[in-house]
Amino acid sequence: MSKQSKISGAIVALATLGGCGLLIAASVVVGLGLAGSAFFRGTPAADDERMVRDTLALPESARLVTLSADPTTPGTFGREGLRVVAVFELSAVDFRAYRASRAHAPGWSPLPVPEAVFDFAYPPIELPRSPMRGLAFCQTGVYATGTTFTPNPCAPAPARFDQYRSAVLDDAERRLTAVFKNYY
Repeated sequence: MSKQSKISGAIVALATLGGCGLLIAASVVVGLGLAGSAFFRGTPAADDERMVRDTLALPESARLVTLSADPTTPGTFGREGLRVVAVFELSAVDFRAYRASRAHAPGWSPLPVPEAVFDFAYPPIELPRSPMRGLAFCQTGVYATGTTFTPNPCAPAPARFDQYRSAVLDDAERRLTAVFKNYY
């Protein structure tokens, strides 16, 4: 039975049982492990945008120009192999402030993007390679069971890593292009 079918069943139980149905439906949601499912959060696209914004400390005023993600919906174990490509534009004032805040932040360095990044499996080919001035962000992540990802610089990259997060902040265009890739 799919999660959507289980959720629909919980909703029917709520409607059928009235007030006490709320407690039963809540138990079903928790019992089936659905509390953290996308049904109870934002859309996958909204979650992807939030992940990029949070990781790169982007201001809310940065305008999302494009966002693509593959896969778009969860599979059996989540969104295996997730790749998110996002482009944001910033106003002149916001760009100056954001660039100044990132210039010495962990993972950020002056352009160009380290060439080793383009040797990764499924490299971030969507990153602009022509900006003459700007900043590059790149971190790899290694997962240790029961913990979070340990961020590492992309150059030199560890022999094995489970994800990368990369971005280019283009001074001329006042744009940030980000490519995030999970290998799990």
